[in-house]
Amino acid sequence: ESLFNDGVGIVVFITIYLLAFKHEPISIGNVTWLFIRQAIGGITYGAIIGYLSNILIKHSTPLLAILITLTIVTGCYAFAQSLYISGPLAMVVAGIFIGNKARYGSAEDKINKTLNLFWDVIDEILNAILFMLIGFELLNIHANKMTVLIAIIAIPLLLLIRLITVAAPVKLFLKKEARIPNIIPILTWGGLRGGLAVALSLSLPDGPHRDIILTMTFAIVTFSIIVQGLTVKKLAPIKASST
Repeated sequence: ESLFNDGVGIVVFITIYLLAFKHEPISIGNVTWLFIRQAIGGITYGAIIGYLSNILIKHSTPLLAILITLTIVTGCYAFAQSLYISGPLAMVVAGIFIGNKARYGSAEDKINKTLNLFWDVIDEILNAILFMLIGFELLNIHANKMTVLIAIIAIPLLLLIRLITVAAPVKLFLKKEARIPNIIPILTWGGLRGGLAVALSLSLPDGPHRDIILTMTFAIVTFSIIVQGLTVKKLAPIKASST
């Protein structure tokens, strides 16, 4: 769910990016078409890639399986970009498809363990590189008092938006007796932001508003990880079961 949510977020970002910086005409029809092309195209493409790759992985060796997955996230991603569909969303769908199929026995255990270990290491390395780049970028940001004030205001504003988007469907669709205690506060306060938001903000071209967006993003991510991440457990106390 988290990966798919991130993928949709990237699609929305790319749609707005195309309208803002690529001189795409702004209209309801054009915005809808851009979103559908990115989202539906990415999901369909990812499902096809995932299905075909899973067949190849099923009959491969552990090392060959690694090469297949590397091909997916490099060559297939680049091809998705050339088709003007969402590469990140396609990779999410392909990854979920391959992972679920492997989990249910379509690939050997040795291949599964090798792939999990390899991509766990890659994940840690890429996260380390991303946050190192964040540190370098912070040195280049020229934030004034107004920028800092805007960043501070953005934190509670984002939490309010999160509260509305969480509370509305919970109240509307979830029966009262089926609700977990503190479910709305937990989902609101537990909505952590991380490397994806920073990576997207870093991709923005130079301009008068780039420093403001970067400062807001860094402030929100820092508050999310340090404050929300360290305190969310208090909203969901676990009672020790008696034996």
